[in-house]
Amino acid sequence: MALFPATRASLAADRAAADLPASRAAMFALFAALVPVLGPHVSHLPGWCVAFAGLMFAWRLWLSWREDRTPARLPSRWLLFTLMLLALAATIYTHRTLFGRDAGVTFVTVMLSLKLLETRTRRDIVIAIFLSYFLILTNFFYSQSIATAGLMLIALVLITSALIAAHRDATSLDYLRQTRLAATIIAQAFPMMLLLFLLFPRVQGPLWGLPADARAGVSGLSDSMSPGLITQLSLSDGIAFRVAFRGPVPRASDLYWRGPVLSGFDGRNWRVVPADPERPARFEAAGPPIDYEVTLEPSEKPWLFALEMPTRLPEYARLTADLQPVTQRPVTSRTRYEARSHPGYRSIPEENAADLAPYLTLPPRSNPRTRELVLGWLMAGASPAQLVERAMRHFREEEFFYTLEPPLLDNNAVDEFLFVARRGFCEHYASAFVVMMRSARIPARVVTGYQGGEVNPVDGVFTVRQSDAHAWAEVWLPNRGWTRVDPTAAVSPARVERGIAGALPQRFAPPLLARFVGGWSAQWLSSARFQWEALANKWNQFVLNYTPDRQRETLERLGMKTPTWVEMAAAMALSVGGVGLAVALWLLKTARERDPVERAWRAVVKRLARRGIIRASAEGPLDYGARAATLLSPQAGAAMRALARRYADLRYGRERDARAIADFTREARLFQP
Repeated sequence: MALFPATRASLAADRAAADLPASRAAMFALFAALVPVLGPHVSHLPGWCVAFAGLMFAWRLWLSWREDRTPARLPSRWLLFTLMLLALAATIYTHRTLFGRDAGVTFVTVMLSLKLLETRTRRDIVIAIFLSYFLILTNFFYSQSIATAGLMLIALVLITSALIAAHRDATSLDYLRQTRLAATIIAQAFPMMLLLFLLFPRVQGPLWGLPADARAGVSGLSDSMSPGLITQLSLSDGIAFRVAFRGPVPRASDLYWRGPVLSGFDGRNWRVVPADPERPARFEAAGPPIDYEVTLEPSEKPWLFALEMPTRLPEYARLTADLQPVTQRPVTSRTRYEARSHPGYRSIPEENAADLAPYLTLPPRSNPRTRELVLGWLMAGASPAQLVERAMRHFREEEFFYTLEPPLLDNNAVDEFLFVARRGFCEHYASAFVVMMRSARIPARVVTGYQGGEVNPVDGVFTVRQSDAHAWAEVWLPNRGWTRVDPTAAVSPARVERGIAGALPQRFAPPLLARFVGGWSAQWLSSARFQWEALANKWNQFVLNYTPDRQRETLERLGMKTPTWVEMAAAMALSVGGVGLAVALWLLKTARERDPVERAWRAVVKRLARRGIIRASAEGPLDYGARAATLLSPQAGAAMRALARRYADLRYGRERDARAIADFTREARLFQP
């Protein structure tokens, strides 16, 4: 179907406008927006990509800066095509693929930098701006924190400001005014964004599958342990999980957060050996229970953390035969679950000797000096319980030191630790103790997890950090079953009672608090950290953790009983439409009230109305001006026709010159019928 002439003319005008040269103001506005967009990616991108993009941006910025003196000579398309092929090859060589999070962000950054070097027209700069909008999203692949969201909000305002500049003349609006206009536009969209967040039907998990490298760099406990592994974690101030206790916080000696249980040993490294899924967890709950709710950070590992010993876990988790809480799939996103534990549990002794065999194995001919030491204790006729006490007394009475700077150990790591180094962290003591027990034919294993934590005084949430990572031991004793033994407590009791910060010298304490000692500086820093973490916890709970279940609970509180997808979609359409209509009416009203041209014209119409010349509601300015001119004197009629024509040009024309607006408002003010 043929287009109407007016439509064809409008399309032709739009194409002509898109082919106009890109203004310097729009280019500089885009460069300002790219600072918060690409700044966080510097730590993620390979070095060659940062250097390449920086060189391309500097080149284009220099060309834009010189445009007022000489026309910009952009590089040829053949040169840009060659650079694109080189960047493509470098991306594939670096990441071994062109797909995935890291490779994708690298290649999009390169494409944006090359696009800027071929930007000549408004159409080109609009494409670069839309690509920048997409790059905002990629920042959330790495972090969804409040700081990232705030920085991306600033980036969104600046990119929208560049989009406004791209569609205006260079002199029509200054940078601060257009940025303020961009912020106003985004603020006006906020009510609709809030409604979509609350009402858009949620699905379990993301709408698309994240690439395989999307969780790269997630820190936490592993399914293996070697000397120095937990030491490295203890230098991290990152949060492992948060806990909301239903009652008072338990005493420090009960704060053992159980995680991976390690029973395989090759002489140096410990690893998880999967327990028989048919074997049940054997223990009896005793003493008062502790109810709590855990918000676990993503770890990409299939285990949860719970106080010893959990008697209630979420439905998607179970307790293995070695009493380790595990899930059916890895924890890839922040997970919240309720649990109940009984610190005063009693283990039920194993009835089958074959079940204990994996906890007795040692590599042949490994750590001979440790075996010889334990053999001497055995010859003295000590019982298993006495051997446990003898080993703990050995750690207490000999010169052992608790430190984050243990020396490197050879293959016979336990021998070197017990008889040469005598300096180590919790994994050294737990590993040595279990080897000593197995040398005495006492079943033993290493348990890793976290010990301790701290209460945030702002919101009362209990925080467990990576620096609270800990390793302890369990031994199997006749008539008692599996019994927890923490050899680190024999060397450094403060580690259990006061946490890692109280057990180590100040230079080894977790970095945030250890940089200041006492005084107002430490108080101020601690208070600021607690305030920030309380705010981050609210963000996690109410924004990032807005799951389908949370959405259902929220809508039920708002009066929607058992909301379905259809009801939510209908509520969303009605509410978004209503808000959109209200915002549009408000904008129409305020725009007319603030527009100096509209105010001046309304003043003229009011003056004429007092003379009996009333404008009909459907009467346009030109028709009204012509009718009013026939009822006025010839001089006033000519002035009225001129005012009506000027008003129509300024109100409905494409461009509005500031001087023309000033002349119109002055003439309208002086017009007297």
